[in-house]
Amino acid sequence: GGEGGARMAPPPQVLQVQIDDCAEHLNATRDRIRAVRERLRALQKAVSAASAATRGDMAEEQKPDEDLSSPIAAARHRLLDKAIRAFNLNPKKGIQVLKESGLITPGEPESLATFFLRTAGINKAKLGEWMGDSPTVNTEVMQRFVEGLPLVGCTIVDGLRHLLARFELPTEQRKVHRIAVAYSHIFHIRNAGDYSSSDTVRRLTIEILAFNANLLETSVDRKTARMGLEEFVEKCRGIDKGHDLGREELETMFQELVDNPIITIREREDEGNLFTAPIKEGWMKKQGGHHKAWKKRWFILCNSTLYYFKDENDIDPKGFFPLENVEASLGLTNPKQIVLVPTGRDLLKSAKFDTTGAMVTGNHKTLLLLTPSEQEALDWLHALNQSAVRSAISHYDYQTSVNFEISAT
Repeated sequence: GGEGGARMAPPPQVLQVQIDDCAEHLNATRDRIRAVRERLRALQKAVSAASAATRGDMAEEQKPDEDLSSPIAAARHRLLDKAIRAFNLNPKKGIQVLKESGLITPGEPESLATFFLRTAGINKAKLGEWMGDSPTVNTEVMQRFVEGLPLVGCTIVDGLRHLLARFELPTEQRKVHRIAVAYSHIFHIRNAGDYSSSDTVRRLTIEILAFNANLLETSVDRKTARMGLEEFVEKCRGIDKGHDLGREELETMFQELVDNPIITIREREDEGNLFTAPIKEGWMKKQGGHHKAWKKRWFILCNSTLYYFKDENDIDPKGFFPLENVEASLGLTNPKQIVLVPTGRDLLKSAKFDTTGAMVTGNHKTLLLLTPSEQEALDWLHALNQSAVRSAISHYDYQTSVNFEISAT
């Protein structure tokens, strides 16, 4: 063609060179993005390690073996201990105790979220249930809580590991969805280039949690069918605004969860700082209140309360005896026996948990304990009398605790 005619298309060889150049540029860009993400993840691991160390230091400051020589420090520790135990029995009452004690700032969700993030001893199941509840304040606290997690540079699965290391996922699906919404919103902000929207993250999060729940269920119930790769991929189809995520990414997620499911580990400290650094612990036999049979139990003495467990490694105590206005003495005929009696009451203060987990008051006029040796009896005698509270009100609010339990059921 002459001047002004249609432009000639480049020869195929030239087009192929241009295509190859674009492909090379695209691959180089992907490599740079991959390198940046790896660098981000390496930095995030360092930040996470530093944060964990900081949280550990903070948790150590709140444990019973801290320096409580200062009356102010000791009083704050008692308030903290009471608030944690109150939350673990009834979260609403516990938060009220936190406000009244001045341990959090009322009306500031960030204050409560920071408390949950930094405080050891909070029951993970109760915290998860509370976080997933519907009131606006719970949602705001949940969002601030997620903001405090080290999510920058994380994969979506690693981010969920950070989240569920701190509380157990509720069983109610509506609560799970609320938690997924809060997590997805913050994860997308922290990792904006990974997914097209927070809704994509939310939908993927829900599928990951469902698959993880399936893995955990099939590990204990062989009759339940385990979800396969193709089923997982199919459930994730169209998850990104109608488009599919890359199969390689989904296969990687699937295999990572199969190899290492997300598990929330319960620890004894989760029961409210009750059992850290006990004054004394060990095996003794206890005579029942109604039925006078002797049963071997593991005892822990701390916070002016004697707790007993069925087994040394149990998390939940079978019951407890607040040592308020009591006195311990050796048995008259058996030097291995300890007798615990009230100094001004008809019955000892005591409580135990029935088969449903509900708290009921005990029925002991005296408590008879049998130790393994005479020396153990002397050691327990000294520890019990040293821990006994000689006043009308101990810092363990026994009646309030019972009321909390009744309110929670």
